[in-house]
Amino acid sequence: MIAEKAKKILKEGPVCDNCLGRQFAEILTGTTNAERGRALRFALAMEYEEKPFKIEKSNFASISFRRRKVKSEEEECLLCGDIFKKLSFWAGKIKEELKHYEFSTFLVGVKLSDVLVMKEENLWEKVGMQWAESIKSELTRELGKMVEKETGKRFDAKTPDILVVLDLQNYDIELDVRSVYIYGEYNKLARNLPQTRWDKYEISVEEIIGAPAAEMAEGEDFFLHAMGREDIDAR
Repeated sequence: MIAEKAKKILKEGPVCDNCLGRQFAEILTGTTNAERGRALRFALAMEYEEKPFKIEKSNFASISFRRRKVKSEEEECLLCGDIFKKLSFWAGKIKEELKHYEFSTFLVGVKLSDVLVMKEENLWEKVGMQWAESIKSELTRELGKMVEKETGKRFDAKTPDILVVLDLQNYDIELDVRSVYIYGEYNKLARNLPQTRWDKYEISVEEIIGAPAAEMAEGEDFFLHAMGREDIDAR
């Protein structure tokens, strides 16, 4: 059943090891999708050498046969467009973006292009998704591993200092930097001074405290989260 499904996938067109193996991601553990795909490809190649069957021959371009001539060049993956081969490039770009920030942990996210989503869903309609993992899940995991290795920082799925999003629709990198929180207490020694920003007054406690803090943190904005409200004319 597994071999027959793999044949159906490879009959659709050229498919890389990651995308082939990902369709069987829930079978076995302790291995990568790329390793699963490579193992399936070799198994089917041995069967093909014994008795040929219908397949997109470029799927066997990297395999040497003894008794059959299967001359073909490797082609771009039908499903991912070879994005997995480009992950090291994106990991390097992300490292460059992150060097401007001081952080200890990060989380990686991926925004898929409409084309990638459509191709994956079309394949599932034809061959099913019984054991499959989504391409978004694999891309996020594999890119996270690479960024962790490139930066020496720790991957944190719960409370990361920075969220990195690879946007494959626009080929862009987006960063969502976690806010810096500073706890403190203050004495208001003047009357007619609002606690938070108010266009009726030239200055506020929020601005007196927040402006220098934002400058030190190279931040774009600041907010005062007060434990209580106080009257403007209170001292």
